Amino acid sequence: GTAGNIGNVAIAGTTSCSVGFSGTYYLVPESGASDSTYAWSVDAGANVTAPNTNDSAEINFTAAGTTVITAVITSASAADSPVTVTLSVTVNA
Repeated sequence: GTAGNIGNVAIAGTTSCSVGFSGTYYLVPESGASDSTYAWSVDAGANVTAPNTNDSAEINFTAAGTTVITAVITSASAADSPVTVTLSVTVNA
């Protein structure tokens, strides 16, 4: 991508797990914008246990079903800001 833009980023991590699993999710590749800020969230059935403002997040899965992890990457300097990426995780009972 263009220098300074966030670029085409994806969430990497386990996409199938059991209830009680806790895992770390990363953004790959790293954002190309050096001033990027991050905000991670999850829908029902999981929670973010580590600070949710880093370029990775520790997520604990608490209920069976499908949980969607969302990361919003914001940059004051990047033309493509904000970028929102999601990853669906299947959580087995």
